[in-house]
Amino acid sequence: MEATLSREIIVGKQVIDSDGHILGSVKNIALDLKSKEFSLKVATRSGGEMSVQVDDIAASGDVILLNKVITIQESPAPTAAPAPVVISAPTVAPTVVQPPTAPQAPAAVPPAPPTQPTGLCTSCGYQNDPSSRFCIKCGTKLRP
Repeated sequence: MEATLSREIIVGKQVIDSDGHILGSVKNIALDLKSKEFSLKVATRSGGEMSVQVDDIAASGDVILLNKVITIQESPAPTAAPAPVVISAPTVAPTVVQPPTAPQAPAAVPPAPPTQPTGLCTSCGYQNDPSSRFCIKCGTKLRP
């Protein structure tokens, strides 16, 4: 094990106990200001969090190996309540008869106003680039 390890090297490594069980991965490093001791905050595989004292680390390489067996208390899996069974009688929708309606003439659509080619100056008739805002020839504003 190296004498010093930076946070960047430790965070994210798997933590394995002395029996070879993966406990989780290092989430962060913590310093207890009263005791001046460091510990590793480990995100457990069960979704919880635990602390591992630096004295409990046997080796550090590709993983963090502990010198003792640690048992993580698994939170009991929530059991889903059985869905209630609803039995209902079949329903018949009432039939509504609508009186026949007279056919309607299609609505008249007003003709679309004639469109100018994009970029055409209304003042001098010069064909400008479609992205132009002003006429390159006379300076008239082409679009609002």
